[in-house]
Amino acid sequence: MALVNYAQLKAILVKSKFQKDNNAAYQTILGIIDGGKKKQDLDIETFNNIQIQFDALRAIVVWEVDTSSAPVTFELALYVFAPKMVIFKDISGNALANNITLTGTVEGVVNPVINTDYGIYRVFKSPVDGLFYQW
Repeated sequence: MALVNYAQLKAILVKSKFQKDNNAAYQTILGIIDGGKKKQDLDIETFNNIQIQFDALRAIVVWEVDTSSAPVTFELALYVFAPKMVIFKDISGNALANNITLTGTVEGVVNPVINTDYGIYRVFKSPVDGLFYQW
């Protein structure tokens, strides 16, 4: 996004003799400059808000786990990074027979297991204490 330097435009206008020569046109141009500055500020604020929301969406990672042929193990320390939130999801519906084991400790549970067909487990690593938590 190219930004217009409205302060510079306003300074040039104020230094000119235009205000004395044609005050009505001067006031109109000044209003256009001030309005452009307000719009640009709103555009920047809107862009920043959208960026924050987009970053939040990227903070959620979904691991689709195929349990159709064998049990699967994930070492949490390798797959979950602060401040990301991770969802482990059995997409083939065989977690009862072929468990998904998450190696690590989540809120006191050592090596939690997904053992429900199409089951899910949601976990995040705290950026404050470095521990894993469910959400």
